[in-house]
Amino acid sequence: MKAFYSSAIWICVFFVSIVYFQNTYAQNKSHSAFNIKPFERKAFIENKGQFNSQLPSDKQNFNYCVDKGYQIFFYNNTLTYRFQKITHRKEKLGDVLKSEERREELEHEMNKEEQFIQVEWLNTNPNATIEVSEKSTTIYSYLLKDKNQTNYTQMCEGYSKLTYKNLYTGIDVEYIFHPTEGIKYNIIASVGADLSQIKLKYTGQKSIEILNGEVHIKTIIGDIVEKQPVSYHSNNSSNSIPSSYTLQNNILSFDIRNSSTNNITIDPWVVVPGTAGNVAYDNGTDAIFMVVL
Repeated sequence: MKAFYSSAIWICVFFVSIVYFQNTYAQNKSHSAFNIKPFERKAFIENKGQFNSQLPSDKQNFNYCVDKGYQIFFYNNTLTYRFQKITHRKEKLGDVLKSEERREELEHEMNKEEQFIQVEWLNTNPNATIEVSEKSTTIYSYLLKDKNQTNYTQMCEGYSKLTYKNLYTGIDVEYIFHPTEGIKYNIIASVGADLSQIKLKYTGQKSIEILNGEVHIKTIIGDIVEKQPVSYHSNNSSNSIPSSYTLQNNILSFDIRNSSTNNITIDPWVVVPGTAGNVAYDNGTDAIFMVVL
């Protein structure tokens, strides 16, 4: 009988605990800390060599990167997208003659295709600098191997905003994350700055074209889409300014008038293929976007 009452008491304690934690969570759910996805990598992550084993030597010296199901590496006047596509090996006619064990091995063989797309800001100020701000409370970790092939964890800081200061004379370029997908970059031009000097050269893509006012950059996993720019006086976002893209010989520029009286913000939004709602699987791994076909 004592054992019965003891079990009943523990069961009651268990259910009371569940109700308590449910109520506590509901009361605090509106707090911002409860609305953060803990493994979402919306951050510009510092370079501590975490990609050295995966990148060619000429691409290892980046300053910061985005690593959230795809990578964007930020260099002094260039950013580079990295995509990977994994496909199953296609069955060949001679496979039927192989042993059952060998055929099973072949079924699991994969082919990997990798693509780098480079976006270079042309004719930039050689004294431009990169600044980061809004430090993340999350530390981003990467499981790596040292020269002796011993596993170790590299810890990296992350930030919510990256700015190229004085990339062109009187012009800063600010990168932030879009609330739902992709990234945004704000071109902030001081009064009198020459907007015609802003030019971006694309290399490594399958093709690039303007469709319905948007830039489509074709990659191995789909299109990077630069949405139509929204431009306005920096002190009044409701005071819009007509603007559009111009594309010639893979070089993108902006068709917009200079201003002698107001700062101007040009505000494009870039959607990266296959990444809507995508988050890193674990803070102890680096997430490389893979499409399996």
